[in-house]
Amino acid sequence: MEKFIEAFRDEMAAISPQDMEREAEAMEEGETSFIAYGSLKEYHWSRILKQCGRYFKESELKMIEEFIEENRNPPEVLSIQIQRRISVIQSAAMESAAGTQKGDQIGMEAEGDFDAIAERKSARNKR
Repeated sequence: MEKFIEAFRDEMAAISPQDMEREAEAMEEGETSFIAYGSLKEYHWSRILKQCGRYFKESELKMIEEFIEENRNPPEVLSIQIQRRISVIQSAAMESAAGTQKGDQIGMEAEGDFDAIAERKSARNKR
């Protein structure tokens, strides 16, 4: 089983964080809008199985393939968690005193919007 985990980790390490959402399918939103769950696309699983083929017998490979099929989609153990970040970059014009004050107000409004969205999703998930 260690070789399967190693193959899985190798495949995950080969995907850059910027490409992760493109390399996943069966996406589901998480507890907040900053978290999503998904499954690797089929060709990633094929590469993992190919790597495992060097270490396992045919009957063992069949069991691994069945394990993948049963556990790759959210919320199962082989699903992947994607954490999103949002960065706000202020323009040079906002560096003035008036711009900074307005920027602080905009930042507070945006923060309030994110909190409101998260609260709505949380309430929806509790239903």
